[in-house]
Amino acid sequence: MSLAQRFGEQRGTVSNPDKYRARAADCIRLAAIVSSPRERLILVKMAQSWRSLADQAEKNSGADLWYETPAHPRHSKRAQ
Repeated sequence: MSLAQRFGEQRGTVSNPDKYRARAADCIRLAAIVSSPRERLILVKMAQSWRSLADQAEKNSGADLWYETPAHPRHSKRAQ
């Protein structure tokens, strides 16, 4: 059975740090039961990546970012 089959194909987006941490925990649980050292290492690295994403998502959650499209040059000049 391949790593992808053990982990399961899940598609979609993850929207918050708690979900990222849950994915990291899933990776660690799977790493504890796989017999292949190569797959175990992959799962541990995946868990580290999920944790990093969770940390970054927490940092980003406090950021207020706004983007305003610049005015078109023709419309930004005063009428003369």
